[in-house]
Amino acid sequence: MAKTIRQQIFEYIQEKSKNLKEPALQHCTANQISRQFLISRSLASQYLNDMAREGYLIKLKTRPVAFLSRYQLEKDSGKPIKQDGFLSYEELIRFLHGKQQNFMKAIGHEYALKDCIEKIKTAIQYPHGGLPILIYGNHGSGKTFMAERIRDYFFDHGLLQREEQYIYINCNKLDDVRLKYTLFGYLDTKAQVCPGALEKAKDGMIVIDDIASMSAETQENLLQYLETGTYHYANSNAALLSSEARIILIADEVPGKVFSQHFLSHFPFMIELPSLKDRTIREKMALILSFFKRQALISSCEILLSNKVMDYLINQCSRYEILSLKQHILLIFAKAYQTGEKQICVGMRYISDDAYPMDTSDDEAYYNLEYYIPKKLEAYRDFSRDFPELLKQYQAEELSTTQFYEKLFQALAKFNDAVIFHKDYLALPLKRYEKYIESVCKLTENNANIHISEFIRGLLAKYLHMQSYNPEADEQTDSCDQILLFFQEHHPEEYAFTQEFTDILERNFGISLNLIHQTAFLLNQLLYSNDMTKKQTLALIMCHGNATATSIANVVNTLLSSHVFDAFDMPMTSDAAGMLLQVKNYLRPKKFFENLVLIVDMGSLTGIAKELTAFEDANIILISNASTPLALHVGSMILRKCAPEEIRDHLDNVKIECQLIPKSGKEKAILFSSENGINVADKMRLLFEASIPVKTELKLISVDFPHLAGAERKNLLNKYDILFVEGIVDPEIPGVEFINLGEIVSFQAMDRIHQFLGEFLNAEEMDIFRRNLLKNFSLENLMESLTILNPSPLLNLVEETIHRLMQSIGYQIPEKTLISLYVHVCCFIERMVTRTPIRTYHDLERFQQEKKEFIHAFIRSFEKITTHYHVEIPMSEIAYIYDYIEMSKSDPN
Repeated sequence: MAKTIRQQIFEYIQEKSKNLKEPALQHCTANQISRQFLISRSLASQYLNDMAREGYLIKLKTRPVAFLSRYQLEKDSGKPIKQDGFLSYEELIRFLHGKQQNFMKAIGHEYALKDCIEKIKTAIQYPHGGLPILIYGNHGSGKTFMAERIRDYFFDHGLLQREEQYIYINCNKLDDVRLKYTLFGYLDTKAQVCPGALEKAKDGMIVIDDIASMSAETQENLLQYLETGTYHYANSNAALLSSEARIILIADEVPGKVFSQHFLSHFPFMIELPSLKDRTIREKMALILSFFKRQALISSCEILLSNKVMDYLINQCSRYEILSLKQHILLIFAKAYQTGEKQICVGMRYISDDAYPMDTSDDEAYYNLEYYIPKKLEAYRDFSRDFPELLKQYQAEELSTTQFYEKLFQALAKFNDAVIFHKDYLALPLKRYEKYIESVCKLTENNANIHISEFIRGLLAKYLHMQSYNPEADEQTDSCDQILLFFQEHHPEEYAFTQEFTDILERNFGISLNLIHQTAFLLNQLLYSNDMTKKQTLALIMCHGNATATSIANVVNTLLSSHVFDAFDMPMTSDAAGMLLQVKNYLRPKKFFENLVLIVDMGSLTGIAKELTAFEDANIILISNASTPLALHVGSMILRKCAPEEIRDHLDNVKIECQLIPKSGKEKAILFSSENGINVADKMRLLFEASIPVKTELKLISVDFPHLAGAERKNLLNKYDILFVEGIVDPEIPGVEFINLGEIVSFQAMDRIHQFLGEFLNAEEMDIFRRNLLKNFSLENLMESLTILNPSPLLNLVEETIHRLMQSIGYQIPEKTLISLYVHVCCFIERMVTRTPIRTYHDLERFQQEKKEFIHAFIRSFEKITTHYHVEIPMSEIAYIYDYIEMSKSDPN
């Protein structure tokens, strides 16, 4: 009897859980399971969470969440596991084997420091003795503390056996001669060897702190060791010595200001510790509490901390780093300690800060330190539990549509009440989140034409506070996947707006609504739809001359007591093409509008009208001879919500030139383009076409990349409504989105593609399309389709070569750019092997003169490829790849 998908998943997880090592976790996430078994992520998540609830799996609440076999872990460790989950891999291992905490001692190891710690572990676990590590950040941000945690990690994993294998050197406390003697050793006056750190810890770890004061000569000596593993005594070149000591450098300044690019190229992992002001409220509170707890332990006193002091200290985190915060807390406590009481009340009267007004009010509330530890909120657990259950009942037709939404809104009301009446909000952080939400609301009002009520704004600010302060707000998010997918299908506008809002919040302030709060926000939109007003008509005035359009718009908006018109002041030399470009740029971020009113000052409307037919999703009303009375007349009709035809007919009656452009009916198309030629573009198109499970009216078109810069681009734009272009290099067609091939291979573009194909495929067809796309666009399958060469050894060789090039130039290429570069290099190798002509490059001579270091690194890195395939790489190809890498630094696409 064939095994069910669920059984197969369980056996797969059980196999990955055997003799568990941390890298295995990446195979045990919902995302990886969906890829492994070709099912949707939401279905994979449902299977995993069901098995966790039933006790077969335990959950690691990492990001992303991982699942492991309870039976296998108990069998390997000989220890029963009664709890349902763990916060991290380290916590699980400590529970099973009693190991030290190493990185878990660092406050924020699951939040702001998570990426830093992952990079450090990757560098340590790299084959052949690991990679050197460079840690930098502001003075007092915790760099030395992190180095100590690395030391603990070495001991915990058997990489250090004895204390003398660990050596710490502070450059600031040594002059350059003593630093060289300490690091490299020397021969004394009797020619006796005085060993240095590299010899004493030749199989251990050396931390070199405050490296900014290291001289250029010492840098060169250290560089020799990093490159060859060999070195000389500080005062003698007679003997060539070797060591396998791992090097960790610590710097306050940005490394590029201290070291050469060549030196830094040996540090693929340069880790910047986040500033205290960029840490979450949860981390700031934990640091503050840890410092006070330390003082309570030293003084044998009980500390009661006022709510206002906690607010004050969290606010001061924008001014301090960890070390200065610790010193400030020590000063506050020292003043409070002078009272001589066994129970010390730390209040605002002990704050001496000229920048902060003295608060002598009597409404301070004092609490013991445990009070400030985040409390569990049952509302989050209930909220995340109710949704999937209600959805399951609805899909099983146990609930009618009306009953389903009634119960959803009841669960939302209960959740909102818990958020609104929660008592432990911190005043200053909450005010900051309110300002963030206010700013985002202004942007969305402009971009998406939606006004959000004050009530929902207040909820959103509290959501942000909750997820920064309460662990449950982040932990209960997995079950929201299914309901969000349901909303995406049944309420696409509200779903799109939620994603837009979240993206703007993340782009501007570096924080994002987690899944449970996205779900609540979307439901609030549905429940309070009357409080979310959509602007149906956009209005724009465009005039030549300085401030002409702006003046008209300001006067009219003031007279109408409403912001009706936006304005563009155009240079006197601008033509219809320039005006059209401005309109397209203006409309690009706008959503949820039906009509565009465009008032221009002079000239025929014919040229603009012909081009604007491309905007098939909106009615466009073009009006000439802009003036204040005309704009006032049109603005008042917009406020009265007059239909486009009514505005046109009215203006015709008053003899004002006007033209209405109805929605166009051009065929929708996707373009596939490659700078490697039309054959590669055609193969990409065929793979995409094979992924679509049903026949659609969507046109898939292959185009040679150079043609997209010429007349063919114009012909395509006139004939088709182009949804997006897929390829390796962005042809930069105004108003047309580009999706990098690397984004498809890494499955990062699926949501964007889903938005484009939503009108052609239903939910079931889209799920099949996702699975097909995952299979067809795997890197191995893509190579097999795009090149005639044996894909497996070719890809392995290219990956090794690009990695060597990244090390040589000291730059980590973004993942999706990296995948695209793999594809491009594989294709150009085929072109060289088959003697297909190679492109030319503009100003090649200048490139050869100015980029000698890159050319040398490239030739050295590609030596295996040129030898293996007996080819010579033309300089034009080296120049092209240089441009591609440089472009990825400013734009990962």
